[in-house]
Amino acid sequence: VEGLQAGADDYLVKPFSARGLLARVRTHLELGRLRAEAELERQKLQTLLMDAPAFICMLRGPDHVFELTNALYQRLIGERPVIGRPVRDALPEVAGQGYFELLDAVYRTGEPYFGNEAPVTLDAAPNGPPQRRFVNFVYQPNRAPDGTIHGLLGFGFAVPETVVRRH
Repeated sequence: VEGLQAGADDYLVKPFSARGLLARVRTHLELGRLRAEAELERQKLQTLLMDAPAFICMLRGPDHVFELTNALYQRLIGERPVIGRPVRDALPEVAGQGYFELLDAVYRTGEPYFGNEAPVTLDAAPNGPPQRRFVNFVYQPNRAPDGTIHGLLGFGFAVPETVVRRH
């Protein structure tokens, strides 16, 4: 019954010994438990990233397609929808500021980049003038288990107004 509830109905119609059937059902149940645990951990990590006291974005592939942005990143870029869009299309006003080239270099070389009190001009308000901000940030390569780079993590903090006034 437990096997049927877990979706192991295909095993019940095949000519297995009782011992073989029990081993397969146990394996299926254990895999289900492990998948549920992995999903719970994924949800915990996503909650942690979304609630972090720093801006975070995750980009995928050589075109740097947005996979994830947290609330502080959304606030930084003006609450616009960027998920599923390449960074060059999602943030066109950043062209010419060197950030796209930094992303390309980190993706190509696998070497992280650290920016300190870096100026960035963003359209942070719809129909408003672009705003110059200063940020401390890192672009970190995100590697697959085989070591290949499949994306980047952007992580940082907006620099306080007192620092902005110095510039």
